[in-house]
Amino acid sequence: MNTDEVIEFISGLEEIVEADPGYLMSLGFREELKKDFRVFLYFCWRETFGFAPHRIQLEFADLMQQPGDRILMAMRRFGKSIMDGTYINWRLLKDENETILVVSATMRRSMEITAMALSIVRACSFLTHMEPNIAQGDPAGRLAFTVGSRTRVVKEPSVVATSITSGNTGAHAGLILSDDVEIKKNSDTQQKREDIITGIDEYEYIKNDGGEELMIGTPQTEDSCYFKLEATGLYTLHRIPAEYPDIFNEKEMKDLAPFLLQDLRADESLVGQPTYPDRFDVVSLAEQKAKAPSTFSLQMNLNASLSDEERYPLKLRNFIVMDLSAHEAPQRIVWGNVNPLTHIPSVGKGKDMFYGPNFLDLTSSKPYDHIIMGIDPAGSGADEVGYCIAGGIHGNVYVLAAGGIDGGHDDNTLKKLCKLMIEYNVKEVRVEKNFGNGMYGKHLARIMGEMYVKAGMTPDVVAKGQKEVRILETLEPAMANHKIIIDTKVAKDQVLMGQITSLTSDRGALIHDDRVDAMEICISGFMDSMIINTDKMIEDNNEQAFQDEIRGYMNMNRNTNHNTNNTSFLSSSRSNGKSWI
Repeated sequence: MNTDEVIEFISGLEEIVEADPGYLMSLGFREELKKDFRVFLYFCWRETFGFAPHRIQLEFADLMQQPGDRILMAMRRFGKSIMDGTYINWRLLKDENETILVVSATMRRSMEITAMALSIVRACSFLTHMEPNIAQGDPAGRLAFTVGSRTRVVKEPSVVATSITSGNTGAHAGLILSDDVEIKKNSDTQQKREDIITGIDEYEYIKNDGGEELMIGTPQTEDSCYFKLEATGLYTLHRIPAEYPDIFNEKEMKDLAPFLLQDLRADESLVGQPTYPDRFDVVSLAEQKAKAPSTFSLQMNLNASLSDEERYPLKLRNFIVMDLSAHEAPQRIVWGNVNPLTHIPSVGKGKDMFYGPNFLDLTSSKPYDHIIMGIDPAGSGADEVGYCIAGGIHGNVYVLAAGGIDGGHDDNTLKKLCKLMIEYNVKEVRVEKNFGNGMYGKHLARIMGEMYVKAGMTPDVVAKGQKEVRILETLEPAMANHKIIIDTKVAKDQVLMGQITSLTSDRGALIHDDRVDAMEICISGFMDSMIINTDKMIEDNNEQAFQDEIRGYMNMNRNTNHNTNNTSFLSSSRSNGKSWI
């Protein structure tokens, strides 16, 4: 039945209950409730709380009762926790021997949901038969409870509360109900998000044969575990935002709940209007949006893009991307966002992407003033040796090559680095000293000597302070001022660009940061030159070149005319009170 039909059915059932209140306690009434969670939700709330669910909550309830592993996201203050507790009891009404594991980011949160479910059992007249039999030893607390209507001996309680990181080895359940397993505090670094995924991976060993997973929550970032799980193809995801999305915005329309999609197809004027006007009208939503745009976008419209815009400071759009020569580059390059490079895959947050230059003066090309290679030595585990090679001209930095090499101190890895130095005519090599107290640089210097690499070594680059903050303090201002021009092949390095766009100031924000760390080591070597006004430097250099050209011309005239005419162009110019030099 669609929701309109369910509402009509509920109305008819309500008339029967009003005519015969005893019907509420009958087995026939229970059988009707078992058929559809929406019907159960209505009568349970009327009986327990004295109010009825709104239409949008009935639609959400329909999504909750669908089969299969599913992820549902709804705006804040939607009533998700109360719906969780109600859903638990509907499952137990349908099958009194069901086992349900309630999982949240914290134990406290999951225990609150378990307590909510138990309080509903005790308050709802037609569920009194499910109240735990404490006299027989049934658990009846916030951590776990067993319904008194259970007909089989089962080791596990009917409902158990746990957290996503508790380690639930040995647990078994027919339904795993995950409520807000991802919150801001446990997902603010890549490692923490990986820990959530690891906890969810355990579900496969917890579920009974034919068991289900239902996840309800709000994404905290575009790198949310919910989106990663959906990408596996094993979960169905539906979103219920506070506002109807723009039908032409693919990102906003993605995973929109089917009933909202139907509403938009029937009436496109709903775009931007509240989806739950009885709870949040246009004025209240506008006030929330004005106070905290990023919070509103994330927690009300379930759109992580704006939040990520502020949280992740390094933007791909601030690079200038073009094909670079290993020897020279244009001095004058103008950044802009009118030349999108859609053929280069973007790992940026939201709509972030690469752009080519707005203006390029190819007549102003000159050799690089200096070429630096930055190296981040490999640590333990899966770390690579990160490297970055860049040339500088008048305050601009041109990243010619970057990447990672598997290995560490072995000569083969060091020789690969030396070959890159030779290929790009590197003049200075900067190696982080913190690793092995400078031993890496000493080993590299030995191989450089054997391969006749002429670059100078700066082995005492000391990384001070928190790594993430240091990298941001170097790269963010340089990128924001469009001082970094990167080669197309560097832009296509999704590992490097993924590290750049996922970096935050949080400690441990990245599991692997070797490539972006190497870029920081390299770029930091140009910090003094980046304060230069590029246009002023080009103007001064052009004037100097012009003066040099005039001097050369004058010298040629002197050599040609010194025996034939005592009046040269230079002397005649001076006699008129003018001088070219």
